[in-house]
Order: sequence, then C-alpha cells, then structure tokens
Amino acid sequence: MADSSLKHSYLESGSLKIPNQAHCQDFSHPVRRHKGYYQANTRGWIVHKTDYCLSQAGKKNIDETKLVMWLSANAGMGKSVIAAILLDRYIQRDMLGAWHFCTHSNASQNTVLAIILSLSGMLEVTIPGYAKELHSQGDAVLQEAKLKEDPIELFKVFFLTPLSQVDPPKDSNGNPKRIIAFCDALDEMKSKEMSGFLEILTDSAPNLPSFLLFF
Repeated sequence: MADSSLKHSYLESGSLKIPNQAHCQDFSHPVRRHKGYYQANTRGWIVHKTDYCLSQAGKKNIDETKLVMWLSANAGMGKSVIAAILLDRYIQRDMLGAWHFCTHSNASQNTVLAIILSLSGMLEVTIPGYAKELHSQGDAVLQEAKLKEDPIELFKVFFLTPLSQVDPPKDSNGNPKRIIAFCDALDEMKSKEMSGFLEILTDSAPNLPSFLLFF
C-alpha cells in the first residue's frame, strides 16, 4: 500500500481509519465484529477464487469475470463475514485498495455518492499517483459530478478517468500486482440508490484498469 502506516495501524490495533480524508468512513468496528463471527476453515472456495483473480496481474485481456466479483446470498449467510476476512487477508498482503460497508444503522453512508467518495478517498492513500490524476481534472469537474446525481458520470470522474492514467501497482519485488476494492451489503441501500450502484457495476466497472478487482 502507498501508506504503510495504514497497514501497521491495522495490524497493531485493528484500526482502518484513513487520516486526512473527510469522506472516508471508518469501518474498523464492523470489520472487527464480522471477523469475530468467522469459523476457521470455512468458505475456503471464495478465498481461493479471489486469490486466483488477484493472481492475474500483468496478464493481458483479463475477462470481465475477473474484474468484478459478485457474492450473492440471503441475509444472515455470512457475506459480510467473508468480506471482513478477505479484507484482513489482503491488507496484510499489501493488496487492499478500498473498502465500504453499508449498514442499516447509518443510511447516509448507503448512497452512491457516499460510497464513491469514500472509496475514492481511500484510493488517494493506497494507489500512488491516483490523487494527482483525480485532482488534475479540476475542482469544478469534481463538484459538477457530485451534484449531477448521475452514477455513471460520478464513477467516470472519480474512478475511470484518474485510474486510467496511473501506473499499475507493483509489489515489493517490482512485479505487477492487482489490488482489491470491497463494497459490502448493497442490500442495505434504498431501491433507487441500489439501482444506480448496480448500473455502475454492470456497465462501468468492467472498464476499470485490469489491476483493480471490484468485489
């Protein structure tokens, strides 16, 4: 990760708080709580599948099934637990890009705008060069995208455009690596907001650079 202090803070105290990023939500508590529900040696298939998708770094023509991963199940089946253990796994491997957990107790963080701004703020910390490319578009462009209430345009301005201009991340040996962005519990979103975010995942997320896996 670009900011190793974030990883160290998480390993030492479990904190996922992003400093100096007003739009980033602090999901330390829900991640810690969901991790506590995990039963060891279960759900191995999803871990292996995600590991495989992330192992495709540097390969050309990655198909869209390895750009966006969907996990769907009934309430109470452990989707958030899986997201939490995967987050824990990949932050330790320096492969975590961004994360967002929708919750029924805070509707204000369950909107497309809140999710995009929170994820974007995290990418400013975890992907070298992203912040520069994002803000090089100018404050007017960013503000207009936020006010438009158009999910596709919002995703284009905050994700597709800046990410297309950054160099692919590299591991400690200088080899290409993929990173993962999590968005959990979309079923907590109101119908209109969920429709907008699903439109992003189906129509725009497959156009992301191949180094980013959206889960």
